Amino acid sequence: DESVLTGEARPQKKAVGDTLLAGSINLSPQPLHVQVVKAHADSAMELFKQTLAAALEKKAKLERSSIQVASDFTPFTMALASAAYWYQRMRVGSSSPLVLWGRVLAVTMAATPCPAAIGVPIAFLSGMSISSRHGIAMKSGAALENLGKATVCVLDKTGTVTFGTPRMTKM
Repeated sequence: DESVLTGEARPQKKAVGDTLLAGSINLSPQPLHVQVVKAHADSAMELFKQTLAAALEKKAKLERSSIQVASDFTPFTMALASAAYWYQRMRVGSSSPLVLWGRVLAVTMAATPCPAAIGVPIAFLSGMSISSRHGIAMKSGAALENLGKATVCVLDKTGTVTFGTPRMTKM
């Protein structure tokens, strides 16, 4: 089964002497004996890995804006934590360092921009992972974000989607 790499709907039968792609799954109860003829750098799996890495680098607009908001909010969080430290120190006077730093940490945890910086990329990765489990490969978070604006779907590999028997249902 090379469908993960080729996109074919059904596993293709292979015979002795046929070429297999790295990452193929043996569906036969018999073990395979294979000979490696290409370097790993030239394999389909390496290309797949490079494509995935490029997709992870391409940020969706929402991801970029959430990172920017978190970056802009961080100095405010630090100033608020500093103010809490000085307020606690001046109000109580000789508070123990544990109480002072406990207050600073409480303010920092409450006002941290981490949910925006971490939550949005995790949501995109989760969406891409769920679609992948259903056999739908998303090229990037930006592609997933733009899917919400889609009004037309064009498919180029009929056999993958329809098992080779397309039929018009609506025009």
